[in-house]
Amino acid sequence: MQMRPLTPNEIDRLVAQGCSAESWNTIRVSERFSPEYIRNVSFSGEIGLGVFEKVFTLPGGIKKHSGLFHATLHNCSIGDNSLIERTTGYIANYRIGTECRIQHIDRLWTEGESSFGNGAVASVVNEGGGREVPLFDRLSAPLAHLIAQYRHRPLFIEQIGRRIAEYAESRKSTVGNVGDRAVIIGTGALCNINIGTECRIEGASRLQNGTILSHADAPTYIGSHVTADDFIIGAGSYISDGASLARCFIGQACRLSHQFTAHDTLCFANCVFENGEACALFAGPYTVSMHKSTLLIAGSCSFLNAGSGSNQSNHMYKLGPIHQGRLDRGCKLASNSYLSWPAHVGSFSLVMGRHTSHPDVALFPFSYLMEQGEKTVLIPGTNLMKAGTLRDAQKWESRDRRPANDRTDPIDYRLLSPYTVGKMVDAIEWLEKELNTGNGEAAILYGSTSIPRRAAQNGIAYYRLAIDKFMGDNLTERLEQLTLSDTRHPLASLFPRHTSSGNGKWCDLSGLLAPGPAVEQLLQAIEHDENFSLDDIATTFSQIAATTRELTWEWICGTLLPRYYGINAEEVTTGLLHEWISRWMNAVSAFNEAVKHDAEKEFSDFNRIGYGIDGDRTVRTGDFEQVHGTAENHPFLQNCDKQTCRQLETGRRLIDQLDCLQ
Repeated sequence: MQMRPLTPNEIDRLVAQGCSAESWNTIRVSERFSPEYIRNVSFSGEIGLGVFEKVFTLPGGIKKHSGLFHATLHNCSIGDNSLIERTTGYIANYRIGTECRIQHIDRLWTEGESSFGNGAVASVVNEGGGREVPLFDRLSAPLAHLIAQYRHRPLFIEQIGRRIAEYAESRKSTVGNVGDRAVIIGTGALCNINIGTECRIEGASRLQNGTILSHADAPTYIGSHVTADDFIIGAGSYISDGASLARCFIGQACRLSHQFTAHDTLCFANCVFENGEACALFAGPYTVSMHKSTLLIAGSCSFLNAGSGSNQSNHMYKLGPIHQGRLDRGCKLASNSYLSWPAHVGSFSLVMGRHTSHPDVALFPFSYLMEQGEKTVLIPGTNLMKAGTLRDAQKWESRDRRPANDRTDPIDYRLLSPYTVGKMVDAIEWLEKELNTGNGEAAILYGSTSIPRRAAQNGIAYYRLAIDKFMGDNLTERLEQLTLSDTRHPLASLFPRHTSSGNGKWCDLSGLLAPGPAVEQLLQAIEHDENFSLDDIATTFSQIAATTRELTWEWICGTLLPRYYGINAEEVTTGLLHEWISRWMNAVSAFNEAVKHDAEKEFSDFNRIGYGIDGDRTVRTGDFEQVHGTAENHPFLQNCDKQTCRQLETGRRLIDQLDCLQ
């Protein structure tokens, strides 16, 4: 934009309107500049001014003309059609975008050179240190996971630390930015803050050393009484109602409110936190904690739902707060549940009661962890058959608040994957061995955890059903991609040859499921390739996410078939395909019946207690059905039946086609 000095007439007009300047010679203005809407402003340092032609219509219908009124500005450039009025302090060293509104604030300034939160360090997972994650405005959940958890790779930690430090250095400036159409109203002290496009800050108390990412498709909101120091906040997030942050990364589309406090904490996509407290927490996507007296401390999780008063403790230490815990993806903490770290709970498990014996039950996904007589008891696999588990899996993706074209964290929503199924295979082997070699006692022990013998037998059955379901889901998807009626050799194109990328143990990189070989390849690239950049890392994660179906099929062919089914891919026959589809259909039906049976409990007479307060049984029933409907018309149950029918129809059709090929 072409800028020019003020004319003598413009200076006279500004002086007449109560303005002053350290030097009028350091003020540059746009070609169409008019001083009409600049009153009672004090200028110092280098100043750039655009035009002030726009009228804002505020909530309630109040109109405000753009311009500068009752403000103190030092080393600032003001974009076209912005409004700044009634700063009780000053604005110093800032580039203000176009059509911004800054009203009734205390101070907005930069002090010296700042990276705006890039390079700040959060001591996550372990309060005693050792798992520090440097913050930067492009941090993703899988990268943060590797930094926090892969401390056995010191060269990787050194190299990734160097890259992030270089990036933070590149973000340094003595001048802060307020993006176009940003709104800042009624705030306190804002120091060394970069503010994105269309961000809205209303009533924040103190923001210091941070970046607030925001854009038109995902505007960010910072509300009343928020304090934040050394932070990054992702686009589309909502932080309000007295939330307090220190050394935190808040990912895209997160919501923190109602006096939630956090320090040394990472929260990634779509996390929701209210009322409680987080300390040294690594919260992967969709972690939710909404209740008072809930503490999440010194642990890592994702897809977690923490009930009221759920708590963890790492205070039983001798050499400092070094204990830590992990709740694998999809866990739930029942109200008033308690875990004494260290502990490790398997995926999609429910924790009830108090557990002080440090359970390590990651081997058993979809389980109940219960307290019985001060002992920890595990019921393996039972959560596979619960309606809530399926409902969670269906709702997560539909509740993704991020724009489709701007998602930093790659997320795999699957309940059944090489990650969880691989653990099931291991669990079956261990349970069968213990049941066969046991001495007939009522329970078997896994470390400090007791597993009732009957529960172990049921767990094996549940896991086998789930593996058949997983196998069939992927097999039928592959077969649907073939034109069975047009080929006599479906097996040749069905099973890959000489591929191993998806084989071996899979990892959950806080939302992204990835095969071990792919993770190892990435780590080696970071360790040994100086030109492998942060962009390359992000691209690698995206590629893994984009090819997860192919990688999963490779894992089935190279790992699951020989290990669980006892056959190599080249030995598969159409007869075996027929058998696997039949087993899949049985599993589909079994899961549907179990889930429906569990869901229908919500419509029992027991659950109608408290309804129809002033009436008889008929009134109670009518009141309940008006509020909750009936089992017959409930959308979740109807969808279960529809999906099951579609899957069974697919299975029958594929079996018919395979029969024609034999």
